Amino acid sequence: MSEEEPQPSSFGKRLAHTEKAIRDAAVRTLTKWLVSNETITDLELRKLWKGLFYCFWMSDKPIIQQHLAEKLAGLTLQLKNDVPMRYLAMFWETIVREWYGIDRLRLDKFYMLLRKFHATAFRYLEMKDWEEGLVREWMKMITTVGPLRMNDIKVPASLVYHTIEVYLEELENGAEKKVPPATTTLLLEPFFAFLRRDSNSVANERVTENILYKILEKHQAAPSAMTDDESTEPQLAFDVAEIGRRIFEVAIAPDTLKKNRPDVIALYKKFAAVVDCGVDESQLARDEKRKPGVKPSAAPKKKKSSDGNAQIALGEAESIAEEEGTGDDVEMSDGNQPAFATNGKRKLEPSSTSEKETPKKKKRVKGGKKESVTELQADELENGVSPEGTEKKEPKAEPPKTTKCVTQKKAAESSETAEVTTSAQKKAVQWEKKLANIKVFEKFSPIGPEVKATRSSPSKPALKPSSTPNPISSNGTVGSRKSKRARAADYM
Repeated sequence: MSEEEPQPSSFGKRLAHTEKAIRDAAVRTLTKWLVSNETITDLELRKLWKGLFYCFWMSDKPIIQQHLAEKLAGLTLQLKNDVPMRYLAMFWETIVREWYGIDRLRLDKFYMLLRKFHATAFRYLEMKDWEEGLVREWMKMITTVGPLRMNDIKVPASLVYHTIEVYLEELENGAEKKVPPATTTLLLEPFFAFLRRDSNSVANERVTENILYKILEKHQAAPSAMTDDESTEPQLAFDVAEIGRRIFEVAIAPDTLKKNRPDVIALYKKFAAVVDCGVDESQLARDEKRKPGVKPSAAPKKKKSSDGNAQIALGEAESIAEEEGTGDDVEMSDGNQPAFATNGKRKLEPSSTSEKETPKKKKRVKGGKKESVTELQADELENGVSPEGTEKKEPKAEPPKTTKCVTQKKAAESSETAEVTTSAQKKAVQWEKKLANIKVFEKFSPIGPEVKATRSSPSKPALKPSSTPNPISSNGTVGSRKSKRARAADYM
């Protein structure tokens, strides 16, 4: 390095200078220095790109901006060894970091700068004969420090959308020769990762519309274009069947996001309708049946009755009533409500019997009413013998039950008397509290009881001040009025 050549630390101020002549001279000097230097570090490249970013920021007029953008992007093709890839990496790192500070008046020229760098990167890869290792290194760079980082809030969404929209267009502009199908499929790997793991639905829609659908449209339009002009051949060659297989792998992958899977399946069906992808589509059956957010419908559970014995007894009573022809007259054991109405609707009343009673009971209808007896008792009753071995006796008449309305009336009267008693007690308690408050107020009044009595009785003359100034008695009073300390001592 000669003495005339400046150091990297001196480039920043001149690259961001307001005078165009000084900026152009700094760019020319920087170009010579970068081409001749093969041991530049990442830190030096990061500092240089800070100055180059503001050099492009200060450029005016579309022609000047386009010329500077081509010069900065074309510098990639002049660098040696591994410097070009690191030069591109520092460019994308600077753009992602400084993008939020760009105002809307300068956005268009920076979008044009991004296009130039995309096309130049593809041209550099073509110069290296699309070496697979170098292509994978470039894809790793744009997915880790570049604009195609997934689920990263530090990357502006506009950078992601713009990169997806111009990707195929700049690939075709940057490649001077026909790109082989294996390379184009490899260059689409970042977008297959977007379909699988990216949670930004807008980005996935852009990938589908601006990349994969365009590839499908070009494949369908290829035969007609060849018949019209056999000399014209598309710049990009795509293996549509291989792309369909990659989409199928994303659709059945276990780590694919659930909300992305239906869209990926629909996308695969579009490709499968055009070409034979050669995959087993039966694996998609379970994913199509399982819709996102919808659980498989379970069989409705049977509601358990609060009292199972009531329904069992009702069923037995109904069967017995049908045999004897007295179905309309069957009633429950309490006799209050019929079990079957004449219109065919059932009205169930819970039974008081427990579920674990043994032996089993039979229901008999006698005289239009249902009685609950055990099997042994039923046999004895048919023979005219009581369960105890004696003759059957007439049941004793039960005392008449009090009606419900009388019971409710008595309860209402008792509640009214209780309310009257409680209200009187409440009023008495309130008056006691008021009197207690008055006594406390008089006790802790700021004026003493003597003065208060004097003021309240107009017949007594008012207190006269003593002749001696502030005579203090032995009990702590001043004149006839106690001091605050003396009154406090009385209350304590």
